[in-house]
Amino acid sequence: MISFIIPNRNGELLLKENLPFLLSELKHIESKEIIVTDDFSTDSSVSMLRDKFPDIKILMSDRILGFSENCNRGVYEARYDNVMCLNTDVRVSPGFLDPLMKILEDDTVFAVSPKILKSKDNEHYINESLHKSFYSFGLFYHSGIKQDMIIENPPVCAIPFACGAAIIFKKNKFVELHGFDDLYSPFYWEDFDLCYRAWKRGWKVLYEPESCVYHLHRGTISRIYSERDVDIIHERNRFLFLWKNILDPFLVAEHILFLPVKIIEAFFQGKFFFLTSFLKACEKFPEAWKRRMKEKEEQKISDREILGMYRDMMENFVYHKK
Repeated sequence: MISFIIPNRNGELLLKENLPFLLSELKHIESKEIIVTDDFSTDSSVSMLRDKFPDIKILMSDRILGFSENCNRGVYEARYDNVMCLNTDVRVSPGFLDPLMKILEDDTVFAVSPKILKSKDNEHYINESLHKSFYSFGLFYHSGIKQDMIIENPPVCAIPFACGAAIIFKKNKFVELHGFDDLYSPFYWEDFDLCYRAWKRGWKVLYEPESCVYHLHRGTISRIYSERDVDIIHERNRFLFLWKNILDPFLVAEHILFLPVKIIEAFFQGKFFFLTSFLKACEKFPEAWKRRMKEKEEQKISDREILGMYRDMMENFVYHKK
């Protein structure tokens, strides 16, 4: 039993290309549903879905909601407790679902990521499921790992977060976490935030290499937003994530101490958008603070414990020089 949530904005061609692969994989499953949450598309996405995929449920919006809110309304509408979110530019591969479902049977698990192969060119892919997350000089970072550093066959293992492009989770836990946080609207950091909060409650986020999907990376962000706007939003949300989630007083002190240094450093590096990002984050500080109070009540595992866990996670899938 599973519900698939596919957020869409002007993704007619991608839906037409990738939905048949998903439908083919679901033929043997009786209890299933696919919900496309349409984020005020201006192309023919909705009419195409009604014509070519009449069994798919469509949730339409009368305004642009952004990734978090658009995904959330689909999840809350889902009939089943196993829920998978897929971007329109993700193509599933044969047998991708069973390994994921098996891991979700463990009640301590919140979410699982398949191996997400992101197209680098026509012949090469990088694994964007495996990444490192760390706290440095007062800010949180997460980044990909060079392919030659990833071991050939990493096991099922814990990871800092599951990428929102292809993530499967338990609906009841998702609802308890209040879903993706629209604080980060329109995009970026919401998947990291969701999984960080899950880890703080003692729930696991795992990687399953036996399940594979392909991220063709032809989404809507680059078609709607300029590169500078994307940079501003990304850095703004880095600040918001920290102000909302980091409760350890020493880590907070480190952030305050190094913040002027980071702003000056960004200026000399030519990243003039960094100050703009900080000022835009300040505008949303009251919202972040309200959520911070909620997280303080729900926390079971400390920030320092999670950072230690993040360091340990790297041991499972990265080569180490002796």
